Amino acid sequence: SLKRLNKVMFFIIALGALLPTMHQSSMGSLMISAGYKVHPLWQSYEMLPLFSLLTAFIMGFSIVIFEGSLVQAGLRGNGPDEKSLFVKLTNTISVLLAIFIVLRFGELIYRDKLSLAFAGDFYSVMFWIEVLLMLFPLVVLRVAKLRNDSRMLFLSALSALLGCATWRLTYSLVAFNPGGGYAYFPTWEELLISIGFVAIEICAYIVLIRLLPILPPLKQNDHNRHEASKA
Repeated sequence: SLKRLNKVMFFIIALGALLPTMHQSSMGSLMISAGYKVHPLWQSYEMLPLFSLLTAFIMGFSIVIFEGSLVQAGLRGNGPDEKSLFVKLTNTISVLLAIFIVLRFGELIYRDKLSLAFAGDFYSVMFWIEVLLMLFPLVVLRVAKLRNDSRMLFLSALSALLGCATWRLTYSLVAFNPGGGYAYFPTWEELLISIGFVAIEICAYIVLIRLLPILPPLKQNDHNRHEASKA
């Protein structure tokens, strides 16, 4: 029953917060052991676990806006208006983005690596792509007029997702050189498995929103109400 569920809900929430936190920070810790094999622009040593955790938080909040915006578009405005909720989330996203960018540049300056960002090579380009993708939502979400625009909210969330994904892929794959002439890129089997997991998650989401009362009842538009009154 609901009463029994509420009694154990605190444990479920705590476990749901603890396990991803451990996993995400450990993901950054793993690459510390790679040392010089990771390009200096991304080898932040003791900062890697924090960066990994921050990007996970940013992506978690951003995906809520991204997914919610797609649902609104799919329902053609007949779904619940969640813009006020999205706007509240932008405050948290902005703070996390600002912390990440300040720490990112602070680490480069402290370790005297900032010049590598202006080297004009492939890695410097990847660095600025990552930074610009994160700066765009940070700027947009600080302007009230843009923050209240549904399209800009969606684009900001998408940009934050891509920026964090770029950092994660770069430091763990693109900027990682195992040495000994060995280069790694996922095989087609690995790519298909990854795509398959994403497809399973999308299918599960569709099934859940159809079977469970996740979305509130749709609002009737004026035309539907008029037709119903005539009937």
